[in-house]
Amino acid sequence: MSSTTKTNPFTQETGIINLGGIDAIVRLTLDQVRTDARRGLKTGMFVSGYRGSPVGMLDAALIKQQKHLLEQNIHFVDGINEDLAATAVWGTQMLHTVGGQKFDGVTGLWYGKAPGVDRSGDALKHANYTGIGKNGGVLAIVGDDPSCKSSSLASQSEPMLFHVGIPSLYPGNVQEILDLGLHGYNLSRMAGVWMGMKIVTNVADGTGSALVSPERLNFVTPDLEFDGQLFTPRMNLGMNVRADALEMEQSLYTRRLEVVKRYARANKLNNIVFENRDAWLGILTAGKTYNDLKQAFLEMGL
Repeated sequence: MSSTTKTNPFTQETGIINLGGIDAIVRLTLDQVRTDARRGLKTGMFVSGYRGSPVGMLDAALIKQQKHLLEQNIHFVDGINEDLAATAVWGTQMLHTVGGQKFDGVTGLWYGKAPGVDRSGDALKHANYTGIGKNGGVLAIVGDDPSCKSSSLASQSEPMLFHVGIPSLYPGNVQEILDLGLHGYNLSRMAGVWMGMKIVTNVADGTGSALVSPERLNFVTPDLEFDGQLFTPRMNLGMNVRADALEMEQSLYTRRLEVVKRYARANKLNNIVFENRDAWLGILTAGKTYNDLKQAFLEMGL
């Protein structure tokens, strides 16, 4: 490719692209629909949320790329607030309840700042408990501001997501937004859960390079057997507190979240970076804090 040829980081399918953290989230929506197309699935996506730093410019970025998004059947609706947006995204998983379907499935993307995660607990919990539609999947982008750069309080959304049974992914750069995002959708569909993705201020505001290719990721299916039976997630719309609610909770905490753990292990989403079988001390870190730790060691001469 000529160095003078101008490439579009949203449509370029192979090679190295340069883009910011917010634009990487927009690119992820396109990548997910394109990945499904290569699987032989015709899927659309519905995106809704409410702005607030560090994801405060996501709505503007989505609107800016609306032409590319609509070409891939990705529809963005700016939410009135976080919980109404989450409820709307929840509805995308109920495609099978309506007739005349034009798609094999619909995926969803919800986003909100940490205080919006707090206020949306009821919607997020119900949506996660009821599950994921066939060929669906939902990624919940949570914007955290741990350094209080533009917030009234320091924020960390993982405890709230844990409370409602939503597992978390934590990318530390542009490449990991794209890679973990695709794993997140695959995991959501396979396990029948919403998947959270933590985006902190430095990652959202930063820029970087990413390697993209249809063959870049290999999605490994883990063992899905429980008590001699193959696990298949299903969307539960009964909402009967005497029966369905108990089954939804049981399946979430005995099977669905176990599938998440098995998938993370099979696909090496958590890595041992420095292998040392004789080590007596270990350090666990995730996302941006991994880069902070490396920088601290570098400055200490380690």
